Amino acid sequence: MLDGNGHPSWRPLPCVVWSPLPSSPVRPSKRPRLGQMGLAISSPQQQFRSAPTPGPLSVSSAKARKALQVAAASSPEVIDAFVYSAFAPSTTAASRSAHKLYLSICAAQCRPHLPVSLSTLLSLVHAMTEARYSAGTVKSYLSHIKSQALRSRSLSLDPADEAILQLALRASKKILGDSPKRAVTLSRDDVHAVSVHLRAKDSTAADLYLFGVAGLFRLGELLNMSSGDVQPSWPTVEGKTTFAASVFVRKSKTDVYGHGYYRPIPCISVGGTDISAGSYPQCSSELCGAHQVLYRSRSALSPCESLFAISRDSFSRLLATAITAVKGQSCTRYTVPSPLGLGFCLTLGSASGMAYLVGFIPFLGLRYVARLGFNHQTCACRTAIATCSIAFGLGTVCLRVSLAAVVRSCRPFRR
Repeated sequence: MLDGNGHPSWRPLPCVVWSPLPSSPVRPSKRPRLGQMGLAISSPQQQFRSAPTPGPLSVSSAKARKALQVAAASSPEVIDAFVYSAFAPSTTAASRSAHKLYLSICAAQCRPHLPVSLSTLLSLVHAMTEARYSAGTVKSYLSHIKSQALRSRSLSLDPADEAILQLALRASKKILGDSPKRAVTLSRDDVHAVSVHLRAKDSTAADLYLFGVAGLFRLGELLNMSSGDVQPSWPTVEGKTTFAASVFVRKSKTDVYGHGYYRPIPCISVGGTDISAGSYPQCSSELCGAHQVLYRSRSALSPCESLFAISRDSFSRLLATAITAVKGQSCTRYTVPSPLGLGFCLTLGSASGMAYLVGFIPFLGLRYVARLGFNHQTCACRTAIATCSIAFGLGTVCLRVSLAAVVRSCRPFRR
């Protein structure tokens, strides 16, 4: 359109609404964007979901290939066994016994065992109380059943039910009472006399007895030892080199991970005497478990041979007979609910008569019923006692573990 001077003029059309064009961002680089290159842009979660499933040959490392092989061959049963291997063998055995009894009680009452409810648990507590289980066993079995049900998501209890269960446990303990102390105190002379009685019947039982007392072992730990697990050693105690038998404990209740550990058992004849490393001193004590076990291990035909070839039941019966002969008391008074063996405490005597060498260590119960070993609360106390060479008070090495610390760490044995 031309104006009056013949120049073109601009006027917006009445039907067109003008608006400025959007400004495009300035890119300093001339490189094409990822979208223009055909590459998809996504978040890490989208990349993980869209990633192809790797095949057996898509991994390069040997560990990754091994992991794929294990995953392909695994099953729910294998996974369950792997998870429950976190428990110690003794815990697994106790849990299995509790579960078996719980199933039997539910079957006797013709009621389903799942879900685990207040009524089924009260029936368990009542039945065990009437059967004269100990109060500790009733509480332990109840705890095992509740833990199993919680892991399987089949526990049906509310806070009110928990309060009623606590009342049931109190009623059970009121009826059953505290577990009696099934302990016989043995002096140093009694320890010697018991070993003499055992050696007259079975030398293996005598060696097991002395070595178990000297090292504060459990019976299960000793029965799992092989002849190759015992080696001579020359540890340093209070700046002096002494002779000892170093034993590798393969399986222990306190060793949950199953790594095993070494423990030196010093000779009680050379305690406090500085000897040269590598020498083999003569032992004159009949109570030296270290030398007795070293002789036994070197007499074996193979290092894989069992160090103590005796059954648990046989040893328990022999020990009960020997203690009865020495103490002149009936074993039935000290027998635990299971038909095995006898427990006792050990009183350490002092040859020199010094008060600080006495060693009365109260309530360090040796459970020869199902295991041999002191009922200690901390592994540190147990190791310290063995390392310091208590040796029944016969040696000259002073016991540097305070009596107060020992008493605090050890409690009366309760079943």
